Amino acid sequence: AWRDHHVDEYTKLLHKVCGSFGVDARLAERDKVRGAVEARMVSRFETVTVSLNAHRVVRDRKMIRSDPGEHLFLIFQKEGKSTIIQEDRASELATGDFFIADASVPSEFVYGGCRSSQVSFHLPREEMVARLGKACVGGREICPHDPLMPALTSVFTRLIEAEAGSAALGEALVNILCAYFHAQAHGAESASSHLYRRAVD
Repeated sequence: AWRDHHVDEYTKLLHKVCGSFGVDARLAERDKVRGAVEARMVSRFETVTVSLNAHRVVRDRKMIRSDPGEHLFLIFQKEGKSTIIQEDRASELATGDFFIADASVPSEFVYGGCRSSQVSFHLPREEMVARLGKACVGGREICPHDPLMPALTSVFTRLIEAEAGSAALGEALVNILCAYFHAQAHGAESASSHLYRRAVD
């Protein structure tokens, strides 16, 4: 549940489940953050819901050196909006959008003091690079108009609404991401992308 935190307290909660990040509180209240950090296992993935009204959250090179990134974060903008900056690219996320953040790359999550809630699936980096290809690293927005978006959203929603999420749904999620990045790499809808889109239709 949302509640008031001192910014240092909230930063410790975030560090415990997501790794080293720095939190900048609202500009009007530099020592206060309102929000919640809730972690649980969904299928085989550690999943964290990060809710807050801070100005921004950052992860710099010093934090990466002390706490190397072993995960990619599949981020779903559950409520509100945000701007995610990685590799000098800024991606605007509205409610319902997805982004794959790379823990090994400096990042900035900008909320501007507005209420935001994001669900983050922690995907094993080595496995995801092997399965999705190198196009998934460095911070990548999932195109909201891609034909696979309905499939991705449906499976993701089923997973987070389930008590623990089934192994089959977790594998389906990864397979949809495989199809998406394969299509991105080859510039056309792959056979697997077409199959998932047809299945959702």
